[in-house]
Amino acid sequence: MLQSKTEMHSDVRAHCRARFMITCNHMPLLNRPPVEVSKIIYILQPHLIVTAHTHLFQRYRCIDCRTWEFSPDVKKVQTVRRVKTIDLQNISRPLSLNLSDVSQLNELFIPTCSYRMGVSDMGYAAAVISKNGQMKFDILWLHSRYRQLALYVIILLLLAFRFLLSCLIKYYKILISLN
Repeated sequence: MLQSKTEMHSDVRAHCRARFMITCNHMPLLNRPPVEVSKIIYILQPHLIVTAHTHLFQRYRCIDCRTWEFSPDVKKVQTVRRVKTIDLQNISRPLSLNLSDVSQLNELFIPTCSYRMGVSDMGYAAAVISKNGQMKFDILWLHSRYRQLALYVIILLLLAFRFLLSCLIKYYKILISLN
C-alpha cells in the first residue's frame, strides 16, 4: 500500500468517532493473501467488511483477523489467518452478527440490484445495528427479471390474441350481415 494511502486511512480512523467501523470495498478483502490486506485491517480496524464484486450473496468469517499486526514477516501473518466461507442457504434469516465480537471479522458480499450485471438474483441489503453491536442483516430480494420479462411477453401475446379474436368476430358479424 502506498504511503499516502496509509496516511489517509490512518487519518480516517483517527477522526472516526463511531462505535462500529464498517469498511466498504468493491473487491473482497478476506479471500486475498494476508499480506495484501493485513495492513488495511490493522489501520481501519473494521467490525464488518461489505463488498460487492461477485454480485452474489455470500459471507466470509475470519477468526482472529482483527489481531493481525502488520508485519514484514509474511509467514507470521499467514499462520494466524483462518478464513471460512459460510453457506447462507441453510441459515435462518435475517442473519444475526455480533459486531462487538473481536475474535472474528465478517465480510458480507452483497448482490447487485441492477439487471445489467447479468445475474438472475438481485436485491438490496438492509441492516439494523443496535448499540451493543448486534446486527440483523438480510437481503431484500427483487423479482427475477427473467420471470418478469416472460410475464410481459405472455401478457402481450394474450392481448394480441384477444385483439385478433375481436377483429375476427367483428369481420364475421359483418359477413353475416351482408348475407
